[in-house]
Amino acid sequence: MDNAEKHRESARRYRENHRDRVRASQLAYVVRHIDEVRAKGRARSNKYRADHREEALARLKQYHETHKEQDREYRSTVKYKERANQRQKEYYQLHKERIKAAACRTGKIVRTKQRFAVLWHYSNGTMACVKCEFSDIRALVLDHINGGGTEHRREMGNGINVWLWLARHGFPPGYQILCANCNAIKAREENEYGSNSLIGMDWRSKFDWKKQMKELGLHDRGRAWELPLEMRREVEK
Repeated sequence: MDNAEKHRESARRYRENHRDRVRASQLAYVVRHIDEVRAKGRARSNKYRADHREEALARLKQYHETHKEQDREYRSTVKYKERANQRQKEYYQLHKERIKAAACRTGKIVRTKQRFAVLWHYSNGTMACVKCEFSDIRALVLDHINGGGTEHRREMGNGINVWLWLARHGFPPGYQILCANCNAIKAREENEYGSNSLIGMDWRSKFDWKKQMKELGLHDRGRAWELPLEMRREVEK
């Protein structure tokens, strides 16, 4: 037996004969160096899972299958929830930029897919304006047939959420796809902007236009505002 083996044997006998003292010493060390001990433990666990990924996943799956009730009870405890929240916060702080970028990509993909689904459904599969058949989707908008689009967008928070709401609620009736021009024409013909809107049919009645045009040096010539005669002569020279 060489010196190394003699030393290991001596250490083993000491631990067996002084088990309580060794355990107390180990516990005291852990208390004094808790952060270092945890970091080393996580590093060992991560290295083992990386080296034995398939084996670790299989063992974890087997454990969850045989301990479903215990696992459910443990996950419902306050201690587990606090630890889980703390781990989530730490992970987010370490990978903030990557998480934000992934969420942005995922959100954009989801919004695009649901927008196309709404366009397809409410255009009857044509992906075009139901009135003039304009088909450039960059200018296609969602129209509330019976009005109320402003209130609906306000309830949803913004226009994008309206498209998502329609897709998630089974495409309810009362909507159609129009191009921007047809939508604006319909809004003015049906006075959907309301009597208090500057864009509505009666916008001229909201201001004292004669007074304001007079201050600008303009004269009323029928339905259009024109320059005074002497100013027009100066411009035409």
